[in-house]
Amino acid sequence: MRVTPIPIPRQGLIDECTSLVVFLASEQASYITGQTYLVNGGAYFL
Repeated sequence: MRVTPIPIPRQGLIDECTSLVVFLASEQASYITGQTYLVNGGAYFL
């Protein structure tokens, strides 16, 4: 049972998601493989 539905009580902004996508598409992320990124405002912490 959750006390609050989501720790960050708002919908995510497009800029918050696109920043991750841009980073993952960049050369700086060339060593990152096989990861799952959950963009859900922290709901999985509960």
